[in-house]
Amino acid sequence: MAIDFEKVPTPCFLLDEQSLEINLQILNLVQREANVKIICALKGFAFWHEFPLVGRYLSGATASSLHEAILIAEEMSAESHTYCPVYKEDEFESLLAYSSHLTFNSLTQYAKFYEKAKSFGKEVSLGLRINPEYSEIKTDLYNPAMEGSRLGIVRAKLGNTLPEGIEGLHFHVLCENDSYTLERTLVQVEEKFGDLIRQEKWLNMGGGHLITKEGYDVEHLVNMLKDFRKRYPNMRRPAFDAVDGDKDGAISLEEWRVFFQGHGMTGGAPPGSGAGGQTPPPGHGGGRDGRPLILPPAK
Repeated sequence: MAIDFEKVPTPCFLLDEQSLEINLQILNLVQREANVKIICALKGFAFWHEFPLVGRYLSGATASSLHEAILIAEEMSAESHTYCPVYKEDEFESLLAYSSHLTFNSLTQYAKFYEKAKSFGKEVSLGLRINPEYSEIKTDLYNPAMEGSRLGIVRAKLGNTLPEGIEGLHFHVLCENDSYTLERTLVQVEEKFGDLIRQEKWLNMGGGHLITKEGYDVEHLVNMLKDFRKRYPNMRRPAFDAVDGDKDGAISLEEWRVFFQGHGMTGGAPPGSGAGGQTPPPGHGGGRDGRPLILPPAK
């Protein structure tokens, strides 16, 4: 629909919600077809007025500060995947409270904060940021893998096993790149860190993916991610088994409610389930009356 800009108050931010939802549907398609999670980076999209809509389609968001984590909790009703190059001692426990995942930039940061994370009264999945020493970013200012970079840990500084309590790895070396750049990057990541990836529960491939750009080869991305998951069967979303109480291979609304109540949470219905007056996003069943709501990860 055409916008009459003469009627728009200024100054203001103007967003085309229909275009946003189309982009979110594309991202959700990738999630479903490749059996992966896509999360929103606030530095890429921080229009918090639309976080409820984003939360219906995506699997959460990333935070790089305490205030971002709070914003995600308040406006998206989600816990954060948190990463900071350096954590502040007086904010660390608060970040844990708002996070489902937290990544350390260095072994020094890991050593400084691991015991505090381990003894915290809430389970948070911990990871390390790695530096594959490979990036196709041309401008050094934006290249986190350039020589001498302090963003992430190079392979030479890691042993043959992941440090105690580390469940995932995170790399971020893309910037407005396509799936073929990611494919070439993954070759380097697997060559250097493949043995460690086989020990982990998750791999965060960072940002810089232009998935919704016209001409982006979504099918290539999906097939590449499927192949990657086949090579690393250790990453199978262990959380699914924790919620599937009767182990029948599907999660019903009742099982979801029991899981919520058992963890002292309120809500009782996953976003987009169709319960509570919500409209399910494309591809999500309603799961009413105890029928299967969520199917297990693809094998």
